[in-house]
Amino acid sequence: MAAPASVCIPVVLDAFILNAAVADDSDAKIAPITQPNYTFLRLDHQNIQNDILDHVDLHYTSPREHNSRVTDLGTGNPLSKRFGAYISWTLPRAYRSGTAATTTNAANQTRKQQQGYPASTPTPDYSAPEFRPVPTRWLVVRLIDTGTVTPQLPESIAKTIRCRAWVVESDLQSIWDNLDDTVDLQVDVSPFVAPSRENALSNVAQQAEVFIGHRFDIGAWSENEKTKNDPTVRIKPLSLLNSSNHLFADFQHHNSNVFSMLDDFSYTDGNNVKQVMELATASYYVIGWHADPTEDPFYMPSALASLQQRVNDLKMSVDGSTGNVSDDITNWLGTMEATTTLSHGAIYDVSWARDSAPIVRPAKNTAISLTANGPNVPVAIGTTPTDALVTYVAAHKDAEKPGLVKDLEGDLWAIRTLLLAQDDGADPQLKATDMLYNYGYQRTDGGIEWHRSGSTDKDGTQPLAGQTGPLIELQTKQSALDNMARAINFLRWQLFSVWWRYVSGADGDPASQTNQANIRNQQVTPLLNRLKILLGSLTEPNSFLWLQNEVVKLSQQLPVEKGASPNFCLQKDPTLMVGGIDPGWPADFLDDLSIRLDFQLLQAAPSTDTRWGPYDTPNNTDGLVQTILAKLPISIQKAAASLLREFPLLHAGDVGQPTAGTFAPLYHDHGAPDIVAAAATASATNPNSPLPPLPWRDRWNGQPWFPLFVEWEAEYFHIPFEDWGLDERKMPGPTGVHYWFRYGINDGVQLQDKVSDTRTASGRILLLPQPSFSLQSAIEQLLHNLSAEELNGYGMTPTELTNLKNYIYLLPYLSHTLGGLTDHLVTRVQGTHIKPTQRPPGEKLTAMDAAVSASSVIGVGADQILLQDTETHVTPYGRSIQTLSTQSASQHPAFKPVTHGQLRFTQLNIIDKFGQAISAIDPTPALSPPRIAPALADQYVCQESSPGVPNVVQGNLKPPFCEFVQLPPSINQPTRLNAVMTMKDVNGWRATYDWDSPIWGWVVVNYVENAIQLFLPDGTFYREVRHGGTPGGHVTPAWSPFPKPSMPTNPAQLDFLIAKLIDHTYLEAFFNMINEALGLIPAAPNSYAQYLNSIVGKPLALVNMGWSLELATPPLQNESVLNLLPQDRLLLPASTPQLPSGQDPKNPAPPLSTPQYSFPLKLGDSERTYDGLIGFWKSSTSPSQPSGFDLDNLFTYWDSPSLPNSPTKLIQKSNFPCLSAFHVSPDAFASNGTDTVNLSPTDYQNVWNQNLSIFSAIIDPFTAIHGYSGILPIQSLSLPSWTVESAMNKMLAFFHTGPLIITQDVPPYVPNNTVPQNNAIAIPAVGAAQWEWLQPYDVPAGSTTAIDDNPVTPAGTEVPPPTYMGLGLAKVDTVPRFENAPYVAIEGILQLVEPIMKQPVTN
Repeated sequence: MAAPASVCIPVVLDAFILNAAVADDSDAKIAPITQPNYTFLRLDHQNIQNDILDHVDLHYTSPREHNSRVTDLGTGNPLSKRFGAYISWTLPRAYRSGTAATTTNAANQTRKQQQGYPASTPTPDYSAPEFRPVPTRWLVVRLIDTGTVTPQLPESIAKTIRCRAWVVESDLQSIWDNLDDTVDLQVDVSPFVAPSRENALSNVAQQAEVFIGHRFDIGAWSENEKTKNDPTVRIKPLSLLNSSNHLFADFQHHNSNVFSMLDDFSYTDGNNVKQVMELATASYYVIGWHADPTEDPFYMPSALASLQQRVNDLKMSVDGSTGNVSDDITNWLGTMEATTTLSHGAIYDVSWARDSAPIVRPAKNTAISLTANGPNVPVAIGTTPTDALVTYVAAHKDAEKPGLVKDLEGDLWAIRTLLLAQDDGADPQLKATDMLYNYGYQRTDGGIEWHRSGSTDKDGTQPLAGQTGPLIELQTKQSALDNMARAINFLRWQLFSVWWRYVSGADGDPASQTNQANIRNQQVTPLLNRLKILLGSLTEPNSFLWLQNEVVKLSQQLPVEKGASPNFCLQKDPTLMVGGIDPGWPADFLDDLSIRLDFQLLQAAPSTDTRWGPYDTPNNTDGLVQTILAKLPISIQKAAASLLREFPLLHAGDVGQPTAGTFAPLYHDHGAPDIVAAAATASATNPNSPLPPLPWRDRWNGQPWFPLFVEWEAEYFHIPFEDWGLDERKMPGPTGVHYWFRYGINDGVQLQDKVSDTRTASGRILLLPQPSFSLQSAIEQLLHNLSAEELNGYGMTPTELTNLKNYIYLLPYLSHTLGGLTDHLVTRVQGTHIKPTQRPPGEKLTAMDAAVSASSVIGVGADQILLQDTETHVTPYGRSIQTLSTQSASQHPAFKPVTHGQLRFTQLNIIDKFGQAISAIDPTPALSPPRIAPALADQYVCQESSPGVPNVVQGNLKPPFCEFVQLPPSINQPTRLNAVMTMKDVNGWRATYDWDSPIWGWVVVNYVENAIQLFLPDGTFYREVRHGGTPGGHVTPAWSPFPKPSMPTNPAQLDFLIAKLIDHTYLEAFFNMINEALGLIPAAPNSYAQYLNSIVGKPLALVNMGWSLELATPPLQNESVLNLLPQDRLLLPASTPQLPSGQDPKNPAPPLSTPQYSFPLKLGDSERTYDGLIGFWKSSTSPSQPSGFDLDNLFTYWDSPSLPNSPTKLIQKSNFPCLSAFHVSPDAFASNGTDTVNLSPTDYQNVWNQNLSIFSAIIDPFTAIHGYSGILPIQSLSLPSWTVESAMNKMLAFFHTGPLIITQDVPPYVPNNTVPQNNAIAIPAVGAAQWEWLQPYDVPAGSTTAIDDNPVTPAGTEVPPPTYMGLGLAKVDTVPRFENAPYVAIEGILQLVEPIMKQPVTN
């Protein structure tokens, strides 16, 4: 049975011309070839380095005589054999994405094979990432129109160059010793790390001598069946994952004759002398296939999946598979058999000139525009890609640009906040600002929370009998387990750090036995002992494995479901955006890839075009096509023949309408379909300024420009923490100036020439396609969510927003974070480096033999290396990285636990896939190096020392230009701002559980009586404090007018508050605060109208809450041995016990007097109506404050400054509460002071609770309150909805009334009467509600009869409260009827039984 039709996958081809004229360009520089130096992988302290790839050196690139890429600097001779056309193909997305499972089982293996990944090895690890093998054979065909060749060649020579073909074997290994002198190691082969399961020291040392890739002329090539699957000769499998080089797939310098090749346009003349064509026009075609069919993505060892499933898994789509689908395609998609894949691509009419540069050079134009305005470069710094783009648009919106680009930037500016929030008005603008601020942080796992299954978590019902203890035990053990897991991972990296510092010689001579013993005894052994105790076993209580088992057992026994604890957060490194630079990636690169089946290819007869003869011949005997096909695997010959004949057919460009069932290939077009349609629409609607014609994507349109990575370097100036403050700062917006809270330099601090604490940081940014595509996605989301009316509020129509989406591709920019900045500040460095472990694709982690041999003498053998797990991604500074500080009296520590400073760029280079480089800062050495002034987002703007003059540490640019980026304080390791509702038990304050109510009372304003009503947490009325009467407030008896509940909540905290409210000033200030706040906080939700107290006033909750600042792991520590100065400020107190962590003992402990960081916390905000804080009291241990809170000082945004001795204090910078970081170590020193023991889960939880800063607060129960720290995302805290709903259902609205004159006396008192007597009282009342009259009666204690006439109460005795009985109301009008006397005057309480109406309020 014939195999299903082959799959033809399109790839993008680029051709770069390199000649002497190009190399001489001083604008678009030609970077020297910088390849991975695998010598740095050797476990030799003289060779091992943190990164195998050095930064590209652009200091001397032109003239070409100084450039090592085109000149032999030893002899001065030009390297002319490197001149020519570099052909490079971009691998499709299917080969760039991998898979990894979260669990390890056979089902994952089946799923991976269904997706087209190779079968697993005998020791699989399904959680290990795995990439698909790439094609390892690439046919490259060149056609030259000899009519374009200069000099004109005789036919005998011309026919040898018209059509040529080569085969690139990407997986062929070479050893340096086996390569002869004719091989150029930088152009003819590519360095590669050959994967091997035998990694002895000798094998690792040979890695620097391994190369892959080789190019054969088609006439000399044939598939070597004996060696094509031999792992000693081939890289098996060859995938992008096992390359150990992030640039391998795309950087031509790193993949010569693997995914690229050089055509030098040489030929042999009649005298058998090699010559180079002066001029020529060539077209190239590439076909790739898998030499090993089992590595093909469409290979299926059995009927695991249909071809339709495989196409979907590969993010592809078959042309013609939508709409009216033919039977052939339907049948093919339903097939469950293997087939073959051919990757193919073309580039037509590449113009070669030996002595002149191409006319079209985008890199040169970009380089000129990048520096055209001096320091005002098109560079922006923001917190996110969108923030950086908006910042760039704001800074350059007035610059001269092409009309459509200027319009697009204007539209982006109009909807800048809509990209983050989709509401209108000033308050949503603030929400957008807060959201943008929160986006500036990266999240790390915070652990697991357990909740009771179903709805019980939301209704406040107590757990079933016997479940409360186990539920608390489960969460307590889970929290301890999560904390222990984080600590273990921290220690795993510390173990790797010890290993790295030893093998790199950072901790002394690795060969010294004394040094080995010191490291083993002082660093390794204590660290391993601690890890052993933490990990423990199933039978060792409080160990990791024991806790893990306990959590599994408890979670299976209880009706619980898993949730996520709040994340720990780390400030993202700033995002860099460079405008005016087109990304090299195709605009549709992330779309599903359009593929064709071999019967869908354009049908072409053998070409009779003599320009390329003999390429193909009608008799199918002696053409190049026939030569090629005879050497290809039989399984792909049919598809390859069609592709090879389609190649010249498409040279003409537009070939008309294809016949039914056939399709032109992707990239033989003018762009993605939506872009082509958008361009046509734009030109039709703007005939006076149409878009320029879109070029063919498979046509050479001049020198390519494909930015691939950015290399940056910067100086960081560490500004003392005491010079910073958290305060309100202006933020201009479209609806006016708003204020937001962030850190800034304190008023009066002048930084000029004050800061001497400096560091150098650098990094490399890979330019991936995601940023620009994510912006387009955000705009599409806006189109989906917003109405025309909402858009109109921003001055845009849906059509304009649609145009913005369609044309966004025309906005040229690059964007990415400055990765590595934070790591440098904590003396760690990112880079590709040797690791002591290895993981072949899909297999388990194993220890490298070479690593074991190198470090076993210090007690780090195979088992200890495996303890490091995967915590090996960044390396310690050790001795490899220099800092600007030196050991002198004026030196500062290199390690910075908290960032707070300013930064300026000293290097900013953009390098494309062919090594073209442009620089925002001229790299030529100079005494006064040039500076740039990037546009800065609000988060990074430097303040002004005087109007128009930035307050910076050094000023080399004339104002208003500012070369510095201000980096406000942020902790340089994952941290969490905890916010919990709290309650007190026998162990002190603790966070509440799902079934706990954190409310200790309710406050309701009784406007009728000018009083404050206080309720218990469950909504039961307690007491009322009224204005008037005796000096101060008048307090009603407890519970009156209602009977005392049988089991009331302890009202002690309410009593402490009432004792303060009795004071007239306190009561008035309290009343004023609530009145002003209620006018600004959000209206209650619609559901609120169903509760009885809606007639009186919005209830406010009294709660206790706790806030704390928690480190995810122990504090990081200095990893540099070139700078051993202790930190000048610590995250934890200097007195914190230093448990074993593998720290170099030469690192001195900080003096006990070293200050600790303390961070202010702003609670609530009056400008943000979505915040529900009314006021708060700080906790107090003073004997004068028996409540545990300083009730004399009520902090609020609605104070009463005109009241003498007012208890309300305006929340401001001077009285922000401050938090210091804490970390609960999962273990502690044993009684011997040397060994460690694990904390019990209960002890851990108690210590965690003890680190909470407790506040008592009055809040809006329907609205979250927020904490603003300036160093972490804004944290919100809200009440569980059930606590509000259950209280509202019990609250009763009432107010005192009288005296009233009625014509009939009230009925006699009836003991224990719970049913109101109907129509007992006739008074005018509001007719739209149901009311009840509560009549007071004097009933002596123990009596059931009311006293008609009150006796005189002896002086000094308390008047007992009256007893109330409910009476119904008879509705009467107000017309006088002059009833007979006697009349009766009464006083009582009017109580609303039902709400007057459902108020049409919105949330």
